[in-house]
Amino acid sequence: SRAPIAMTLPALDGGELDLASWRGRVVVIHVFTTWSMAATADVPQLVAADQRDDVSVVGLALDREGRTTVAPWRRALGVRYLVTLADDAMIAGHSPLGPLEVVPATIVLDRRGVIARRVDRPLADDELPRLIAEAAGTR
Repeated sequence: SRAPIAMTLPALDGGELDLASWRGRVVVIHVFTTWSMAATADVPQLVAADQRDDVSVVGLALDREGRTTVAPWRRALGVRYLVTLADDAMIAGHSPLGPLEVVPATIVLDRRGVIARRVDRPLADDELPRLIAEAAGTR
């Protein structure tokens, strides 16, 4: 059996997110940069998923500038889900999620915190609800 992902990420608004605190929920991790139009195009599906009671969504920004670019991007798009900032090791490709070489990437964790699905490309129309259903075991 694959191990649950153990990661703590610095939140854009201060504080940090320990992914273990979301066990019992399906977690959608969206790896993005503010300059990727394809990543921005995924946002409406992420916003919709975040409104579900059984799902938590987190954006993981790979922008080297961090807060100074990510905060205005978030405000401009009206993104309300949690946004976190990658550290230098993650930007260099080292993370418990595996190499983060493609933007956007969407990683879906099941309720145990184990990677259930990973999509290293923009989401297709209405793809995210299917990925969530698979991770939740309700497809």
